[in-house]
Amino acid sequence: MARLALAGGTPVRTTPFPRWPDFDARERSLLLEALEARSWGGYPFPNALAGRFASAFAAAHDARHALLTAPMPTGRRGRGRGQARSATREHSASRRASS
Repeated sequence: MARLALAGGTPVRTTPFPRWPDFDARERSLLLEALEARSWGGYPFPNALAGRFASAFAAAHDARHALLTAPMPTGRRGRGRGQARSATREHSASRRASS
């Protein structure tokens, strides 16, 4: 049986992985546009930038539609991240106190 490279065997890769993600001025410009618009795709759903992305994504996959999903648990939506963490800590503390 072959030995793992970590244990002195031959490595599978002899060159480093390529840098990722690969981007250019176009991606940089679009990211800056979203950042400056403070528009992350949420309200109103879908906002203009999210709608453009969904249409382009669907077209790239020969689909009529694309469904966008939230990157974080929806229970945290509508509240600031700090507020959600604070509420979670308060809930955990009250559970410990009642045990």
